[in-house]
Amino acid sequence: MKPDPTKPPAPLPKLFEGLVTRDDLARHLGISTDTLARWEGRGTGPTSIKVGRRVLYRAATVNAWLRGLERPKPGQAKPAPRPAAK
Repeated sequence: MKPDPTKPPAPLPKLFEGLVTRDDLARHLGISTDTLARWEGRGTGPTSIKVGRRVLYRAATVNAWLRGLERPKPGQAKPAPRPAAK
């Protein structure tokens, strides 16, 4: 049976809390899903979880990856490392 597009989706189980899809992450970062896939292939993007054809990212992993991209401005001290999320 096909899902009704006018009906909101059921809440995801707790297992999926904190996960975002490749489409959502690309939209938030302002890049294409192809770019995320390319970064994954090169090992330069955030680590992902692949379930069948669906690619998911843990929000905490994406945040840590983004913190790793932080660069100080010239003449500015390097940002202090943040404790890892639990």
